[in-house]
Parts: sequence; C-alpha cells; structure tokens
Amino acid sequence: MRNFRYSHVMLWTERLAEAAAWYQEKLGFEPNFPVSEHYASFMHSVWGMRLDLHPCKPGERQINGGPWIYLNIEDIDAAVADLAAVGITCDPIADIPQVPRHSAFRDLEGNVWGLEEKSRDGS
Repeated sequence: MRNFRYSHVMLWTERLAEAAAWYQEKLGFEPNFPVSEHYASFMHSVWGMRLDLHPCKPGERQINGGPWIYLNIEDIDAAVADLAAVGITCDPIADIPQVPRHSAFRDLEGNVWGLEEKSRDGS
C-alpha cells in the first residue's frame, strides 16, 4: 500500500448538470473537462481535491448512505459563515471536549460534507 495516494471522491447524483453547476457556483470547483451526460470531473485549486460526479436513476443509491468528505479547516466559525454567504446551511458546530470542533453540510443531493477544525496544536 506504500504507493497508494488519494485520488478523488466520487459521488452519485440524480441531476448531473444541476449538481455540476452547484459545485462550481457554490464551492468553486473547476471542470477538468466539459460535463457530459455520463460523467463530470472537477478540481478545486485551493483544496487540492478532485471530485467526480456520476449520474444514476432515481432510487438507485442511498443519498446519505454514501461517503462523507471531510475538509480540514483553520477556523470553523469563518467557514460556516462563508458557506452561509453562498446559501449553504451547516449543522450546528459541535464543540465536544477532546474532539476537534466540527460541523457538516449537505449538497443538493444530500451528500454530506464534514468540516473539522484544526486543533490548537496544529493537528
């Protein structure tokens, strides 16, 4: 497993074109190539992350049963405010002793994105 590296996250969507627009407009992803009816691939230059979207028929997958994608951030309060500014609602920030502060939001298909604040020691 020594040569394994993070590649990308793949999410299913019932509305490929709408989901592609959502990720570009709301979160700043840039297309790797034009969106087709079969597939979409994006990069986020700040996050250094590739995201692929694949279409599915209604009811073919469990929306909230899919992967959770976590973003590690410096200031969760600022991140939640930035997301709110583009119309994204986050869960209340969890502030639990000995656990990084965290929250989550959902995209238009219900896929969950987690936010985890870096600890004071930088981890």
